[in-house]
Amino acid sequence: LQFADAPNITLNTITSTANNGLPILLNSCSNAFRITKNRIDNSSGYSTSVWLQSTSGTAANRGLIANNFIGGNSLNNTGLRISNSSYIDIYHNSINAKGNRAFYQDGGGSNLRIRNNIFACTDMISGTSQWVWAIYISTPGAIAECDNNHLYTLTYCLQSLGLWGAAYPRYFWNWKSTSGMDANSSSFVLPAFTSSSDLHIDNTILALMEDWKNKL
Repeated sequence: LQFADAPNITLNTITSTANNGLPILLNSCSNAFRITKNRIDNSSGYSTSVWLQSTSGTAANRGLIANNFIGGNSLNNTGLRISNSSYIDIYHNSINAKGNRAFYQDGGGSNLRIRNNIFACTDMISGTSQWVWAIYISTPGAIAECDNNHLYTLTYCLQSLGLWGAAYPRYFWNWKSTSGMDANSSSFVLPAFTSSSDLHIDNTILALMEDWKNKL
């Protein structure tokens, strides 16, 4: 979708199996766009499930990405990528990426608010030293808020949890001190998703997430 004014993408179920697939792509869209309540099962390799390129809201008409399930069963996928985009609220999404980045911001931008999401990388390519990240921020100045999230990588003890500018914070406490964000967020606990595409999680796991958060 390109050059659209305030597009509304909602209540879709999208399955993608082709390599280099792009289930949802917005390029140069503007104003109060909405990407909400979608369920994406992206099993194509080397792909991005939701990608915004030069797509921005305004201070008065912010864009919204909320209440989406973004999952799949293929490695080398990115869940949600925001490139050179501004004035967007990213709320209440569950993202399960395998072997790459759950959330990826790059190329500039400003005034991004990121709250109440699960960003998880729950697999990697066996026998490799591949890096995986729950959250990857190339432009720290683009982030206005980031809190109340759950950040997880399967290779937590071996790889970096995320990128913040030029820094690769390895552990959750490193991430919080380096970024100055996610004071009320959690990590450590593997989100027990129902399946790779059904990203509902068990209430017991939610309680463990909250317990870990209160101990940090």
